[in-house]
Amino acid sequence: MLNFFKRKTKTLGQKRDEIKEAFFQSPHHSWINDNRYIKRAFAFLLDNLSEEAINFLYPNRREAFFIKGNGRLGTALGTKKNTHLILVYPDLVKMLTSGAPLMGVAVLAHELGHIVKGHSFKVIDPLQAQCEADEFAYDMGLGHELQEVLMDEVPTIETRTRIARLTSMILSHNH
Repeated sequence: MLNFFKRKTKTLGQKRDEIKEAFFQSPHHSWINDNRYIKRAFAFLLDNLSEEAINFLYPNRREAFFIKGNGRLGTALGTKKNTHLILVYPDLVKMLTSGAPLMGVAVLAHELGHIVKGHSFKVIDPLQAQCEADEFAYDMGLGHELQEVLMDEVPTIETRTRIARLTSMILSHNH
């Protein structure tokens, strides 16, 4: 007897592909599709989504839109429970179109980490939120690149702490 109620479970790769297809078809992302270098950087980000990110975004239960804005690098905003915005600023666009686009992808992953970790909807220490988002980017394989971005920032206690945590993760992984 056939079981008509048994659903075929999709693999992570299939879910990732559906997320990627919907992402590039979104009218909110036409500015990304207009530049092959920016599109390539976002394709890399989406191709390397962690299982946590895929399960967060799939199947369109939650959406993250990347919108151009003005400021420094990027900002994640939780606007509603299922819709989130990541503002991409001119400095980040320059990084994405540069000879080292993975540094920009690391920033995108960090901002996406804020969304996946739900930082907009819970009370959390700002430094802890930054470190959790850094770890999210690290888990996507972008720890070295994010560390480079942070090392280019004005040295503050926060950036030094974040660099130290990333360095610790990188070194403990290497040994």
